[in-house]
Amino acid sequence: MNAERARQSLEWAHAAGIKNWGYFIIGLPGETEETIRRTIAFSKSLPLDIALFHIAAPYPGTPFFQEVVKNGWFRPGVRWEEVDMDESTVLDYPGLPAERLEYWQKRAFREWAMRPAPS
Repeated sequence: MNAERARQSLEWAHAAGIKNWGYFIIGLPGETEETIRRTIAFSKSLPLDIALFHIAAPYPGTPFFQEVVKNGWFRPGVRWEEVDMDESTVLDYPGLPAERLEYWQKRAFREWAMRPAPS
């Protein structure tokens, strides 16, 4: 689904009195701080009642997990089994380390929550 179709669907649901939730994942391969900024801006432009921002989680047995292993994107010294994926991450990309992903996750929710109410 493209962004404009998603926006239109949310606007129709909002107009009909349906509560809208947005679930956004940051930190998939190819993510940059610029793409995260665009995701935050998009979330703030939508008629959402709540927005959740999570860092991508590479669970064992998934193609994403295999890609993370193959490319060495696991955070050094951290075991995925010991990480609460809602609060932290095991990902550590070149140019976008775990600390930055965690920073952006917190910032995304803060920015969304502090936005002016959509009209």
